[in-house]
Amino acid sequence: MKNMALKALAALSLGVLGGCQGFTPRDDDPGIPLVVAPQVERGPSSQRLGPDGYPLIGAYPRAATSQATAEAVAETQARYANVAGRARPVGAADTGALAATAAGRAAEAASRNAQYARTVEELQAVAREQQRRVVGN
Repeated sequence: MKNMALKALAALSLGVLGGCQGFTPRDDDPGIPLVVAPQVERGPSSQRLGPDGYPLIGAYPRAATSQATAEAVAETQARYANVAGRARPVGAADTGALAATAAGRAAEAASRNAQYARTVEELQAVAREQQRRVVGN
C-alpha cells in the first residue's frame, strides 16, 4: 500500500513539473523572428597612448588633454600627506575649549540652582502665610 502511494505521488509530481516544460518544439522558438540591427564592426581605437603604452587620462579621440606634471603631482601628494595623522578621532576636541565650555555650563547650573532655591523659599513663605491665615481664622 505504501509503495503504491509513493508511485502515485511520483507520477503526480512528474505531471505537475511537466507542465512547466514546453510540449512542442514550436513553443521554444518565437513565432515572429526578432529584428536585429546589423552590428557595426569595431575599428581600431583612436585613443592616444602615452610613452609608457598606457592610455592618456582624458584622451578622447582627437582631443587628448594635457597630463598632470610631476610637480603638480608632488604638490598634491605633499598637501594630502599624513591627513589621517592630522585628523582628530571621533569625539576628540580641543581640551581648552572643553574646559571653557564646562566652566560656562557649571556657572549656568549654579545660577539656575540659586534661582530655584529662591523660588522654593518664596513659595514656602506664601504657603506659611496662607497656613497662618487659615489657622488664625
